Amino acid sequence: MKSIKYSVYFLIFFLIFYLEPIYFFDIKFAVIWKFVFFIILLLNIFLIRTNVDYYTKKFLNLGYFLTFKGLVNFSSITYFTANTYLLLKSLNLPLFLHYLLKKKYHLRSW
Repeated sequence: MKSIKYSVYFLIFFLIFYLEPIYFFDIKFAVIWKFVFFIILLLNIFLIRTNVDYYTKKFLNLGYFLTFKGLVNFSSITYFTANTYLLLKSLNLPLFLHYLLKKKYHLRSW
């Protein structure tokens, strides 16, 4: 039974990575699935209420600060969309870390 579960996971990830370079309605599939993943992370972060310790909050705030710091520069005036794209691209790591830490503290509180 476990091998069937792993086979389904493998098939899903294989399809996701196989379809990445293909365009759907002039948008790459890679952008579509990453956007869906981004939305799922945001929803889970805002819906799961946990108490994290002080240093974890400081660490997460530092990650978000360093990510948003890249948006505030002189080139953001002329190339706003490019800087916004880079912001969203670099925001994935702090969001994913925030999600993992919330899940860890949420499971610990059970």
